[in-house]
Amino acid sequence: MEQQRAQRNRRTMLQLVRNTWITGVLEQSLHGAAMMALGLEERTEAVEHPWEMILRASGESNQPLPPSTRIADVFDSMDRALLILGAPGSGKTTMLLELARHAIARAEQDPTQPIPVVFNLSSWAEKRQPIVEWLVEELNAKYHVRKTTAREWVAHDELLLLLDGLDEVREEHREACVQAINAFRREGGVPVAICSRVADYEALTGRLNLRGAVLLQPLKPQQVEAYLDRAGEKLAAVREMWRGDPVFQELVQAPLILSVAALAYRGAPFEEIQQGGTVEGRRRHLFDTYVERMFERPREAGPPCTREQAVHWLAWQMTAHAQTVFLIEGLQPDWLPEHAQRWARFAARLVFGLIFGPPLGLVLGLVGGLSFGLSAGLVAGLIARLVFGLINGVGYIDWTLAIFRFTITLIRQIRPEIGNVVGLLRPYPNYLR
Repeated sequence: MEQQRAQRNRRTMLQLVRNTWITGVLEQSLHGAAMMALGLEERTEAVEHPWEMILRASGESNQPLPPSTRIADVFDSMDRALLILGAPGSGKTTMLLELARHAIARAEQDPTQPIPVVFNLSSWAEKRQPIVEWLVEELNAKYHVRKTTAREWVAHDELLLLLDGLDEVREEHREACVQAINAFRREGGVPVAICSRVADYEALTGRLNLRGAVLLQPLKPQQVEAYLDRAGEKLAAVREMWRGDPVFQELVQAPLILSVAALAYRGAPFEEIQQGGTVEGRRRHLFDTYVERMFERPREAGPPCTREQAVHWLAWQMTAHAQTVFLIEGLQPDWLPEHAQRWARFAARLVFGLIFGPPLGLVLGLVGGLSFGLSAGLVAGLIARLVFGLINGVGYIDWTLAIFRFTITLIRQIRPEIGNVVGLLRPYPNYLR
């Protein structure tokens, strides 16, 4: 039974990571969106996989790698301890997720392979815990893994850690983060890949204790030219701008910026995109135009706020909570204003009462004598725990549902006909392990 539970946990986690980061992020990336908007096909010889890498192995000189080199092969050659460096927008996160995709496929075929899990290091600075404790909390908060399961995975080196955004850790805590990672690695041989902007990493005094690093190179002029030529008239103005403006040429050397330009300036006249004389001015105009384009997309219903309000709220909340990737499932009650939090808690308690009240009443009505008293006590404790959890945040929900499962199991031993109530658990499959 225990082995079956562990296998089920493993399959669930692999699917969750695939759905969240591969299907939800990598396959919906800006680069992919730009390709679709331009009606272009995926071709390996073009700019779809534009990254050329320089390998910096520990104690060895820099070694250029062929463009066809897979990040998974580099990772394995570095004993699965790799640093991915690059300039802003160079494709570091994309490269990390490409590694995740390969590692998921490998883990699905071979049960001895570790489970790849993506984390963003920016949240480490909030509490600055030992990495072991931070991983347990992140698995619980971001992936809804019970803390007991999370501790088992971390203690037995069952995870492949893909840590994004070392440069996004607050600057005053970045050195401490490097020290915490090195201390964690001294305790075990867990495989790890870490991303960072090259300038921010090189500014650090300390260095990560890894076997090597790859440095992602900017796009070559012929790669940009090939991409713009394939886009045809849709990016004619961008192509004209690129051929005659050295500032713009410098800007679109990064794959991310080139993809943003393809989405923002698709079909735009030359006069519209010729704004700002400096690299910073061009970049500001590009992203302002991109945001405007995204708000022009058709929606089922109009947004309840203006563009300025949405951008301001997202920027403020993500900065305040050390987030660099916005996911709907990552929303927490404390993201809401205080009065909205009160209403959300009231609504959650009301919905819980309406959903679970009648079935629990039926359970108590079917049970008599001693079993009624036992059930009543268990259910009363359960309800109190649920309400407390809803008031204090999602950190209590995994324990609450575990108690719920135990309660139903115990009642089933007393009155088997009540076992059908376990159907209530079906909306929460990720928690019931």
